[in-house]
Amino acid sequence: MKSKIVFYFILSVLSLVNSKYIFAADTNAISYFPLQIGNVYVYNVSITQSGQPPQSTIYRGSVIADTLLLNNRYFKLSGFPKYVTGWYRVDSLTGSLMKLDTTNNCPYYVSETFVDSLAALQCNNIKISGQTPIYTQFTCNTFDTLSIFSSLTLKKIFKYYFFFSSSQTTYNTHYAKNIGMYRYYSSGSYGFNFSISNSSLKGCVVNGVLYGDTTIPVNVIRKNFFPLAIGNRYIYLKTWSSLSGGGSKIETFIINADTIAYGKKYFRAENFPFIDNKWIRVDSITGSLYSFDRNNSCSFYDHEMIIDSLLAGLGDSTKNCLSFNSRSECSDTSYINLFGKLVQKKKFDVNCSVPPVSTCSSYRIYLDSIGLYRYSNASSGGGGSGVVSWVLRGGILNGTVFGDTSTVIGINNITSEVSDKYDLSQNYPNPFNPVTNIEFEIPKKSFVKLIIYDLLGSEMETLVSEDLSPGKYSSSWDASKYSSGVYYYKLVTDSYSESKKMVLIK
Repeated sequence: MKSKIVFYFILSVLSLVNSKYIFAADTNAISYFPLQIGNVYVYNVSITQSGQPPQSTIYRGSVIADTLLLNNRYFKLSGFPKYVTGWYRVDSLTGSLMKLDTTNNCPYYVSETFVDSLAALQCNNIKISGQTPIYTQFTCNTFDTLSIFSSLTLKKIFKYYFFFSSSQTTYNTHYAKNIGMYRYYSSGSYGFNFSISNSSLKGCVVNGVLYGDTTIPVNVIRKNFFPLAIGNRYIYLKTWSSLSGGGSKIETFIINADTIAYGKKYFRAENFPFIDNKWIRVDSITGSLYSFDRNNSCSFYDHEMIIDSLLAGLGDSTKNCLSFNSRSECSDTSYINLFGKLVQKKKFDVNCSVPPVSTCSSYRIYLDSIGLYRYSNASSGGGGSGVVSWVLRGGILNGTVFGDTSTVIGINNITSEVSDKYDLSQNYPNPFNPVTNIEFEIPKKSFVKLIIYDLLGSEMETLVSEDLSPGKYSSSWDASKYSSGVYYYKLVTDSYSESKKMVLIK
C-alpha cells in the first residue's frame, strides 16, 4: 500500500514539472481553464490550405456534462477548435490539463493523457517523450497581462512543436485567466502542402458571466434547418437526364427510427437524397448535420462525419472527411416564400470531383423548420455523365401536413421482401397531431383492410381495402377533422386480425 502511495505521488509530481526544466509553478493554474457545465465559447475560425481559397466559420465550444471517474471529476468538452470531444479536468494539485484515456495508452499517467501544464511559468519547457524521430515540446512562451473584453487579466501562451520526417507542425494555445482558451493557432507543412488555422474568441459565457459577443450563433441556433423526429416524411419530385435519356418520378422518404450511440441521439433517414440510409443528427450546440460513422474513420470527430454546417454564414465552407476533395460552401442565406410562409434557406455548393477520374458538382438547399428542400448533382467521367435532382413537394413534420401530400397520405409499399408472418406495428408518432403512420406486414397475397375505430368501437375510416401482394406496407392517417382522444386501428385479412391503440392530442 505504501509503495502504491509513493507511486501516485511521483506521478503527481511528474504531472507538475513534466520535465527537468520546470522549477516553479503558478498556483492559480486552475483558473486558466474554468470548467463548469454551461460554459460556452464562441470562436471565429479562419482556415487556409494549399491550393484552396481561404475559409471562415464559427465554432461553438461548450462544457456539456460532468462525471466522476477514478476519484477525479471530468467535464465533457464539445465543439472546441483544439480539443477533441472528450472528458477533461484541470488537476487541482499540479495545474495540468488532462484528458481521460480509458485505454490507458500513456504509461506516465493512470487512464489519462497530458494536454497542457497550466501551472507553467514563462520559459518553462515541457518535453513529451516519443519514438525517434518524433520530437515534441511545449514551451510557455508568454506570461503577461492581457486586455480582453474590457477586462484586464493574465495570459499564458504555449507553443508546441512536432517534427516527423518531412512533416512539421506548430501550435500556439492562448489562455486567459478566469476565461479560458481565447486563441488557438496551428500551422503545418507536409512535403509541399501546408495548412494554417486561426481561431479567436468572439465571446463566451463563463460561470454565468457574459464576455464579448455571442449573439450571432445564438440567433442561428434558434433556427432548425433539418427537423428530425420519427414519422417525419418528405415527398420529392425526382428528375434526371443523361446521354441515354431522362425521366421523372415521385419519391417519398421517411425518418423511421432513432437510436443512442456514444451518448448522442441519431435518426435513421431512409433513402434520403445523398444521405442514403445513414443515421444522422443535428448537433444542438454547433448546429452541424452529422452522420454516424461506425468505423470512426474521421480523425476530426468522434464516430461521426460532418455533412453540412447548418450554422454556416454566407461564404463559410466546410471540408468533410471523404478521401477526395469534398467541400461545401454556404452560397445563399436569403428567404423564399414557400408552402404559404416566408422561410430562410441555406444553400451549400459542393465540389465532389475525383480528379482525374471524374468531375462532380452539386448543391443542396435546406429550409428553416422544414429540412432538405432541394438537391442536385451533376457529374461527368467514369463512364457517363448526367444530372439528377430532387425538389420537395410536401410532407409531414411532427404530425403537421405541408405542401402537396397527395402521394403521402394513403398506402405505400415499403419493401417487397416476403415476411414469414402477419404483423401490425405500433403507430408512430404516438401520441400524434394530426397525422400518424401505421406499418404492417403480410406473408402472402391477401385481401387487406385497415380500419380506424373510436373508443366506443364505431368505425371512423377505412384506410386500406384491397388485395395486396406479400411485403411490408405503411399507411398514414390524417385525423385533422377529429377531436383529441383514444382511437384504435385494426388490420383484418381472411386469416388474421389484430388491433392496437393510439392517442390523438391536439
